Amino acid sequence: MKSVITIATVAVMTASAAHAEIITLDFEGIGNQAAVGNFYNGGLGVNYGVEFVGNALGIVAAEAGGTGNFTGAPSMPTILFWLDGPATIMNVAAGFTDGFATY
Repeated sequence: MKSVITIATVAVMTASAAHAEIITLDFEGIGNQAAVGNFYNGGLGVNYGVEFVGNALGIVAAEAGGTGNFTGAPSMPTILFWLDGPATIMNVAAGFTDGFATY
């Protein structure tokens, strides 16, 4: 499970070419074992137009008071993970123009 968590930890995307800014989704503020859902799509986080569908959850490292058994994530103490199925889905209505990366 650690390799899955590491791969899905952070999504970095570029906005439209006019803005050319790099947006980092660090999942901080989602909470421990809370659904990500619309957090970055008009929810409690910044509205980047990014929605996570279905089984995407945030989890906080145990050393920060959560239940996550991990350390060394790029942005501690919260990461994205999922338990059901082989993947989770991220919808970005505006799409990507310059690139997309995960850590």
